[in-house]
Amino acid sequence: MHGLHLAALPFRNILMTIASRAFGAAFACVLLASSASAQVTDPEMSCADYLKTAASTGGTPKTGDAAMDKMAADVDAKMKTFCTANPKVKAMDAAMKVMGG
Repeated sequence: MHGLHLAALPFRNILMTIASRAFGAAFACVLLASSASAQVTDPEMSCADYLKTAASTGGTPKTGDAAMDKMAADVDAKMKTFCTANPKVKAMDAAMKVMGG
């Protein structure tokens, strides 16, 4: 190895750490989004239809990670609250609003 590569090694480790954290955060967002919108089977689905589907399929699936399960349950509860108050809104729009989009 050349001296340049060895000098860049600590910088590369920092970049890899940042990249892995960013990937982890993105993965967490995908899990949250999928838990809230897992029951949204059609982009045109209304909140009323979402509530019917959610009632028939049961609660939020568990991942085994207590923190992720809590966040998913919180998003699911917000989704149900929003959809109960706004049954004619599209479920995808509701999911985006609930997740801050």
